[in-house]
Amino acid sequence: DKASGGGLEYLGDKMFENMREFRVLAKTLNFNTAADQLHISQPTLTRHIASLEQELGFRLLNRNPMALTAQGRYFLLGCDEVLSRYDEVVRQCKVIARKSSEAIRLNMPLSSNSIWGDIFYRAVPEFARSFPDTPVPYFVHDDFSSIGQSIASGSADVGIVFRPPDEDLPDCMCEKIAELPLAVFFSKSNPLKEKDALRFEDLDGQYLLCSSNAKLQTVFDGAIDALIRNGVRPKCRYRDFTDFDMVGFILEDDEIVFGNAANMLDPNVSAKLEGRPIDNGCARYPIYVMYRKHPEREKIADFVAICKRLATAIQAEN
Repeated sequence: DKASGGGLEYLGDKMFENMREFRVLAKTLNFNTAADQLHISQPTLTRHIASLEQELGFRLLNRNPMALTAQGRYFLLGCDEVLSRYDEVVRQCKVIARKSSEAIRLNMPLSSNSIWGDIFYRAVPEFARSFPDTPVPYFVHDDFSSIGQSIASGSADVGIVFRPPDEDLPDCMCEKIAELPLAVFFSKSNPLKEKDALRFEDLDGQYLLCSSNAKLQTVFDGAIDALIRNGVRPKCRYRDFTDFDMVGFILEDDEIVFGNAANMLDPNVSAKLEGRPIDNGCARYPIYVMYRKHPEREKIADFVAICKRLATAIQAEN
């Protein structure tokens, strides 16, 4: 029963309230005085203390004359310790909650081998060094909304997308920050591996692998746009996967994905996939930063400025 466990499983709001009331009563040893200090009625306090004693399974006070029992004196020491610790934990949680609400929330398709990942992963520590008194930006995860939708709804502040939104969003900005050579990636048994470089017409008969996951869809939206811009009507196949790094394990022999040509040199990519550049001067891979305009949160603009500068540097490196 509850008494045999010391009543600790009952440590909810009511127990903490009763413990606080008991501390006041233990110092005054007078129900009327304690009730006045607690701004409750004397019968209410009497009922609460009786309930606490029943829950604990032992008496805390002798009523006539009014005095703490031996166990009541020991319990009072425990109350001081437990409530002090509880109050400190609550205070720290409020600090964390405040900092979390102030921190910049980031969203992007996660991949261990991506230019867009390099931009954010290098921007976060640089931002932390530049603004040590500001909470460090953190990533939010929402597999049910696209990156653009998360920015537009306010669940994220800054995101990486691969094409601008279809409509103007008054509270959002979308700016191109990089444009890199485009490449096509495919399985090692795909006939395309026989070609040193590809033209868009070589992709006839291939299917563009896309994710049905809303968050990853932004990557494939950019690929579809690249095909359309170059006069190719895309044929898409959709599968349910949430990690872009899974592509190397599920790509079939008549399927392709688009990416940055620099990734062809990455050993983690080349171990799973073949890559070929698109031999077309207009075949570029655009990367956009989309962010919310918060006049009262100027640090968002500071973070975006760091992303832009890093994107320029990364583009030069590749």
